[in-house]
Formats: sequence, structure tokens, C-alpha cells
Amino acid sequence: MLKRLLPLLTALSLLTAGCQFFGAGKQDDSQDSNKTTTTEKQATTQQATGPLPPQQTYDLQQNTEEGVVMRLSKITFSEDSIIVDLAVTNGTKQVISLNRKDDMFVSDDLGNTYRLVEPPDNPKISIDPRATLQGQFVFIGRLAPRTRFLNLVTNETRPSYYSQSPNPEIKFVNIPIKR
Repeated sequence: MLKRLLPLLTALSLLTAGCQFFGAGKQDDSQDSNKTTTTEKQATTQQATGPLPPQQTYDLQQNTEEGVVMRLSKITFSEDSIIVDLAVTNGTKQVISLNRKDDMFVSDDLGNTYRLVEPPDNPKISIDPRATLQGQFVFIGRLAPRTRFLNLVTNETRPSYYSQSPNPEIKFVNIPIKR
């Protein structure tokens, strides 16, 4: 009887070992398949977002009737923000604000809006009379991949009928983005 059981046990043992071996192979194949799918998804995501444009250099200027001059010299793009180099000279006799109602922003030709990261020490971007404020203004968000033009706006909600406002509305419209 033992002679009959021994070959049967050996066969069962080999069958069990073979199933484990082939099962492990299938598991590795599915892991490889998952790795391929993940890699394909990452490549698709990278194609969808695309590379960021290089730093852009400009020589743009806007003058208001009130005597405020804004110069835009550079725009830099990072993974999570747009950085605009500005110099603003307040030629008036009163303090002005560029972000009085949290309405200084960048927008693009695709309809996206990028809000200003307000500096904690000057959230309304106030500038004393006869003074110049120069710095980098940071706007939240990665530039949309197919953007061709940007706009920069200050105090968009200011009433247009009040020309001597201490909150000048200044617009740079259709700033080209070179890729």
C-alpha cells in the first residue's frame, strides 16, 4: 500500500510545486503589465502638460492718466507658479494700491486665471507717493500647455468713472509667450 501512495504523493507534490511556479510567473507578468501601463500613463500625462516655456524677456510699459507707470521686464514659469518682474512708479501725491480688492491677476488666452500670492507685509500692494516698487510678483498655477498669450490686470473691480482713483486699473493685454 505504501508503494502505491508514494508515487501518488510524489505526483501531487510535483503538481502543487508546478502550480506555484506557474502562478508566480503569471503574477510577475501582471506586475510587468502594470508597470507598462503606469509608464504609458506617465508618458501621456507628460505629453498633456508639455514642457514649460523658457523665461520670457520684455520691455513693456503702461502709463495711467493718474501718473502711475508700470514696467514689465520678465516672466518666468515654474511647475506651480508664474513669476512676473515688475517695476511700478507712483507719480501721484497719494498712496496707491494695485490689489485693493484681491483683483490683481494674470489670465491667459484659454480662459485660465492665475491669482496673486499676496505678500504678507503688503497684501494690497500699496506704493507711497513718488516711490517705485520693484520686485517679482508670484501668481498661483502652472501655465496651461497651449497658452499663447497672457494678460496682467490690476484693480479690475475699480469703478471706471473715477479717474483719480488711488487704485489704478492697469492692463497688459496679449503678452506673447514664445515656446
